Amino acid sequence: MDRPLFAELLRCMATPENRLIEQSPEGLLMIGETGEIITESHEFYAVFATEREYRIINDSRTLGTYPLSSPVARGETIIFAGRRWQVIEIDDRARVIMVKPTRAGKPPHFNGKGAAIHDHVVATMRTVLASDEAYPHLDPAANRLLDEARSSFLDLQLDRRSIITHGEGVLIFPWVGTRKLQTLTLALLAGEFKASHFGHAIELQECEAGKAMETLQDIAGSPAPDGEDLAARLAQPALAKFDNFLSDHLMTLVTMAERISAKDLPIIAANAVGNHTTNEVA
Repeated sequence: MDRPLFAELLRCMATPENRLIEQSPEGLLMIGETGEIITESHEFYAVFATEREYRIINDSRTLGTYPLSSPVARGETIIFAGRRWQVIEIDDRARVIMVKPTRAGKPPHFNGKGAAIHDHVVATMRTVLASDEAYPHLDPAANRLLDEARSSFLDLQLDRRSIITHGEGVLIFPWVGTRKLQTLTLALLAGEFKASHFGHAIELQECEAGKAMETLQDIAGSPAPDGEDLAARLAQPALAKFDNFLSDHLMTLVTMAERISAKDLPIIAANAVGNHTTNEVA
């Protein structure tokens, strides 16, 4: 953290809204009124933040609440109450997500959100699925599930395709971790695609495979975009314990540093193109 950024953080902590710290006439920094309340609480030493729920609203009607444990972008599709909804606006302060119905269709089936996944884990998963190596420590049920996963992997030709047709759109399998998957999704949203990531794939609605491949090639051949522009598209929920005290600008910087990887975008796209070794794009 450089000096100007540290100064910005201190000013944010000292705002009348936060009052985490204050400065004495002699220039000493002290714990402020809100800071005292926080540090005296038994919850101060807890590591994790309490999950914050956002209200999902369509045409002034509240559909329910959604625990936002990962960033969501404007234009992205979410699945809520068994239906698809496109995110049209996000208000982090009010914790509201405005949505509208999007085209019906069976969404890709990936259960659970879970924690962020590292690139190495995803790469290892692909290696395991593409091989026929046996694992003696697996019980019969686990072996059966692995066989089914490998069969699906080969049936979909994911050993030589990174783009497959799905309904009226496509699924892109970049085989990268959560952070880079989110980054590529944001870049596609910025390109006016109807993009959403589910599990290990990115769904592009109403898109042909050839167009998806062409776009990946364009991204791979272009300079990395401004990370702040990409980060600004995301909802910025208070994922860390004290994120709610940060200004919008500081939260954008947190998103750039911890939740996306803009500098790697050309490489992410190039790897997806490189994994597609068949001449067919379908």
